Amino acid sequence: MLKNYKRLRNKNILSMDFDDGQIRVLFGKRGSKEIKLKKAFTIEIPQGVYATGEILDFERMVSVLREGLKLHRIRSKTLTVVSVNSKESISRIITVPATKNEQLINIIKIEMQQHIPIDMENFILQYKIQRTFTKDGVKQHEVMVVAMNKDTTNDFFRLVKSVGLRPISADWQPNSVGKLIKHHVINENNKVALDTVVMVKLQKDFTTFSILKNGDNRYSRIFSIGSRELYHSLNKEKVHEIVNVEEIGQDFMSTFDSQVDEEYLDAWLDELERIIKFYTSREAGNQITKVIVCGMTKGIGGLLPRINEYLSVEASLIEQVSFVKKPKNTEDFKCSEFAVALGNLILEYRYEHLKDINFFEPFVIKKTKIKISTVLSLLMVVAALGYIGFDYYTNYQIISSLEQEIQGYADQVDNPEVKAMLEMIAEKEAQYEELLAFNKGLNRILEEKTSSNFVRKPYYLTLIRSIPEAVTIESFEFSGSQVILRGSSRDEVAIAELQKRLREVAFVETLFIPGINRTEDEETGLVSYAFELGISLKGVE
Repeated sequence: MLKNYKRLRNKNILSMDFDDGQIRVLFGKRGSKEIKLKKAFTIEIPQGVYATGEILDFERMVSVLREGLKLHRIRSKTLTVVSVNSKESISRIITVPATKNEQLINIIKIEMQQHIPIDMENFILQYKIQRTFTKDGVKQHEVMVVAMNKDTTNDFFRLVKSVGLRPISADWQPNSVGKLIKHHVINENNKVALDTVVMVKLQKDFTTFSILKNGDNRYSRIFSIGSRELYHSLNKEKVHEIVNVEEIGQDFMSTFDSQVDEEYLDAWLDELERIIKFYTSREAGNQITKVIVCGMTKGIGGLLPRINEYLSVEASLIEQVSFVKKPKNTEDFKCSEFAVALGNLILEYRYEHLKDINFFEPFVIKKTKIKISTVLSLLMVVAALGYIGFDYYTNYQIISSLEQEIQGYADQVDNPEVKAMLEMIAEKEAQYEELLAFNKGLNRILEEKTSSNFVRKPYYLTLIRSIPEAVTIESFEFSGSQVILRGSSRDEVAIAELQKRLREVAFVETLFIPGINRTEDEETGLVSYAFELGISLKGVE
């Protein structure tokens, strides 16, 4: 794997953005500033092959992708980056002690386990340091963490390999478009990169709402209403036959305002408003200045005035991106539709304190380690033969150098700040072991429940994704269509937010609260709220 993405400057790269119904593909190179595109095209995906971030028919997907690349004369072994998102992806902003990358990932796992009771062994964690600060004399990182299902990620890696391409990176769609805003001027407005905006990524079956501040992702949520539902009232008989929503074209532009199903549109706008209010109420000074829409944007002109009217916030498409040289003979190229694929070409450099999102990392590293082990074996043979020729003086110099290095490490260990950090890491590792043992118990419960006829895994995962960051869940109890959820939080408002989110879940019929207990620590004075929620599910017997 190329550890420093700077080496990829001025090299031809294939960028693929996977959406429901089609793959948006760009082929070009990025210099120090400018993106030079040579080709831009889409590959249509038949129904039943791909949906909401999951490859349903792998062999057919390979065939579809191979034919599309062949049609546009993309050579094999081309360096390839992809961007994906799925309903199972989970993102959080957390604060952790500033340590080396090897220790940082373990601390991140511990923190994520505290917020989300899922088995992290089934997910790939990727993180990105957004800022570094010092608090109470301790250097800390504010980190964006994204968890993606390991099997889903592996499918994309195998897909790229199966069509003869060379996979180097798999980005998260909100991060890709965030990099585009950070490094380029959008719509001739150089203040967008400094503003806090809501980025709306439209897909056929769902919408991704992301709050971006200075181009960094601060919050992201997938909503179950997408283009399919918004277009539903246009022609119910035709909609069921549509593979690509873009087939509606100009018909939709002229009929959107009068024919769109208001129930779906109102719910969509309500969700956008709720996300904005959630962010602006978290901290004083939080403010949203714009709503920017990308993705399946053809024919949605009527949606932008609705956003302006409903939220009193400026809404626009990504119509222009600075320093992008468009491909020749591609008159229908639109930045709004290819925004994620454009951002995916911006591979931020992987220095010790600047790490980009890459879900292919575990798979590429594994292959690299095999190659390294072969090289190391040869080097060991050469070293063994050369060792005979080393004289006493050379060995003495090496030993002296090692002694000085060891003494330097000893001095670092004696440093009070380092000691405090090591103690903190040890404490976090102990918490991680406890949480891991607890989580295995939860996982066994989940396996027992999902194997029965009473509860299915999608119910569990949907409930998990409804949990606010400030809430810790301690147990789920399933009995037929009834669910008892127990947990705690230091923020009473977060519990109210959990109740609100659960009431919005489609399969939740009723929600009742047996009780909330308030406790106060005598030593610290910290207040904690333990709660119990009862949930009745629809459609579960």
